[in-house]
Amino acid sequence: MAGVQINLSPEAARHIQDGLSDLACWARGYTCGMPADDRPFYAPMGISQLQDINIALKGAISDFDTNILTESDREIARLRRWLHQIDEYCAARPGHSSTDFVREAALAALRQQPSPEGKGLQGFVA
Repeated sequence: MAGVQINLSPEAARHIQDGLSDLACWARGYTCGMPADDRPFYAPMGISQLQDINIALKGAISDFDTNILTESDREIARLRRWLHQIDEYCAARPGHSSTDFVREAALAALRQQPSPEGKGLQGFVA
């Protein structure tokens, strides 16, 4: 989807979003404290736009957090598979260590995908 994009650090986005929420809360309270007849003339303007941007920012923060957790979960799953392979290797070869497994696996990967740039181990732990 094409649109306007603003790049913020996660901390800055959360800080701004907290401030927008506080401002929206204050504006609603201020407006509710006014006599009903004065609201059309003296209530803070731009509250609906403030709410729109706050909701959009909350959504962007949520999407960012979800992507981070998803990538983290994938990395944890890769590491667990890696550790499981090491355990299986060591169990099948009494007297061998995890260092032996890593060395043999690296050599096997290099033989399967030789690369003059030294990229033969790319994607090895998958």
